[in-house]
Amino acid sequence: MAWRGGYIEEMHQELLAKLNDLITKLNSMLSQFDVSLSTRASETTLSGVSSKLTQPTQLKSAKVTIDNSGGSSDLVQPLFSSSTPSKYAVIKRDESDTGDIYVGDPTSQEFPFKAGDSFETMVSDLSIIYVKVPAGVTANIYVLYEV
Repeated sequence: MAWRGGYIEEMHQELLAKLNDLITKLNSMLSQFDVSLSTRASETTLSGVSSKLTQPTQLKSAKVTIDNSGGSSDLVQPLFSSSTPSKYAVIKRDESDTGDIYVGDPTSQEFPFKAGDSFETMVSDLSIIYVKVPAGVTANIYVLYEV
């Protein structure tokens, strides 16, 4: 009986050693897996940041004049009459203009845009910006945009 009990104890110790070895190997694999996931996440994050920091592929400028000096009612029209793709734009009103104009979308132009004012936008197409020019006003608008 003592021999059998010693054998069982020996098998028990051997089994515990194998289990401890397996646990060590699994922990090692998990830490490598975590490092791999972390590295991939970091690479993805860095790639996203890098793409946002890239230089513009092309920088363009335009002067848009909307003349409603002889009009008898408000004139509403898009800033650009055709699709004008953009990643980022700075839009500035000429400092020597007189009279207020308003910008917005096709249905509502409530944002006041006074002479000398400027704003920045990241709309993907500048033709979605609409301008309302009251009767008797001419607006000169400068646009600098990244394509």
